[in-house]
Amino acid sequence: MEIKVVELKPMKVASFQYVGENPEINAFKEIIEWANEKNLLNKDMKNNFFGFNNPIPSENNPIYGYEVWMPLDDDLEGDDKIKIKEFNGGLFAVTEMLLIDFISRQGWNVFHTESESWMEENMYEYDSNVQWLEEHTAEKGAITNFMQKNDLSKWTIGLYLPIRKVR
Repeated sequence: MEIKVVELKPMKVASFQYVGENPEINAFKEIIEWANEKNLLNKDMKNNFFGFNNPIPSENNPIYGYEVWMPLDDDLEGDDKIKIKEFNGGLFAVTEMLLIDFISRQGWNVFHTESESWMEENMYEYDSNVQWLEEHTAEKGAITNFMQKNDLSKWTIGLYLPIRKVR
């Protein structure tokens, strides 16, 4: 597994959180519909979204949520569903894979195991002060397939584990 260091700069994001059954699917559908209405999806290039479990599932409560962020260039306003937030950025250990491989291989579990030795070898440690993220990337056609058929086979995912240099 290839792991690289990526610094995300501060950014403004449109945010939507869904709690309930299939939270990832439902959160993405909502933010994509909003982005389509605002004509924000890039037709010629890849579009990226960030997301994370919120709240995280627990043994006592298997119902969990997923929050999706769409980076914004414009000064847009949110509404009753979509909130506008500021992300402070951070330093991350990152690996990328096709989303279907992530699902079939339990991507986060494998990445956590691999990143432990990588962090030790490269003098990094986990930074619990920064939100871990998943970056979902898809071209316009892949987004259309997702919206029509729940097809995520052409999406890629980057797993972003927040890190800091060991002093």
